[in-house]
Amino acid sequence: MSISVAKKIRIALLVVACITFIVGIVLSKKADEKDARDLSKITAEVIGKETHFNEYEKGYTTGMYYIDLTYTIKNSGRSTWCYLEVTTFVYDKNDRNIGKIKSTFGESYGPSDLKLAPGESVKQYTQLKDNIPDDFFVTLYDSDLSDLKFECQITYGSYIK
Repeated sequence: MSISVAKKIRIALLVVACITFIVGIVLSKKADEKDARDLSKITAEVIGKETHFNEYEKGYTTGMYYIDLTYTIKNSGRSTWCYLEVTTFVYDKNDRNIGKIKSTFGESYGPSDLKLAPGESVKQYTQLKDNIPDDFFVTLYDSDLSDLKFECQITYGSYIK
C-alpha cells in the first residue's frame, strides 16, 4: 500500500470518527431534552375535598355550589415545572367512570405560582362551581372523598430550562 493511499484511509477514518462524535452529541442532547419533558415523571393525587354553597352569589338567583379539590403533585423528573394541565378521572364505588375534571396549575407564560422543582411535592388547589349542577357535579358534591376514586393524568406541562 502506498503512503498516499494510507494517508487517504487515515483521513477518511478521522472524518468518520468526527461525524460519529458529532452525531452522538446531537442524539445525547435530544435524549436529555426528551427526558426533561417527560410528563410520566410527574404524579398528581387528590388528597382533599371541601364543598360549600353561596346562596347570595352575585349574578345568580339560585346561588352557586362550590367544590374545592386539593392535589398533591410530585416531580420525580429532572426539570422544574411552571405549568401543568391535569385530567382527573372520577370513579364511583363500583369503579364506574362518572366523569372527569380538567385542571390547570401555574402559568405557561410569565410569572407562575407553580415552581415544581425536581424531587419536590407541592399542594395545589382547584375549584369547581356550578349554579345548575349536572349529575356528575351533584355526585361529586354529595360524596365523601372515600366514596370516590380519582385517577390523575398529567396531559401537558411547561418547564423551566
